[in-house]
Amino acid sequence: MKITFSEQVEPKNGAVIVGVHDNRKFSASARQIDRITKGVLRRAVRNSKFSGKQGEILSLIAPTGLSVSRVILVGLGKRLSELDSQNLGGSVAAYLHEAGEKTGALLIDCLLYTSPSPRDRG
Repeated sequence: MKITFSEQVEPKNGAVIVGVHDNRKFSASARQIDRITKGVLRRAVRNSKFSGKQGEILSLIAPTGLSVSRVILVGLGKRLSELDSQNLGGSVAAYLHEAGEKTGALLIDCLLYTSPSPRDRG
C-alpha cells in the first residue's frame, strides 16, 4: 500500500476515513461527510454498538451521495496521544488491506490532539 500526503480535496474513489470521539462526538470531517450523505453516518452510528471508543471501526459501504467505495469511521476515544495516532494509522492500513481497498483518504482533522467540543456530539 502506498501512503501519500496532500492538500485536503474531496476524494473521488477508494475509502474515506473520518474520526469519531468518545460518546459519538463527530470530528469536523465526519460532520461534513454526514451532511453530504444526508445523515447516513449518524443513522449508522445510532443503530450500532459503535461509540467512538479508541480503536473501534465502523465501515459503511457505498454511502449515498458520495462516489467513494466506503466511509470508515474510526474511534478516537477521549484524547489521542502521538503514539495512539501511529497505532490508529496501522490499524486503518490493516483494515483497508483486509477490505481489499487500494486507496484511502484519512481526513486528518480527526487526529488533532484536543478534546472535541460538546456541539460535535453525533
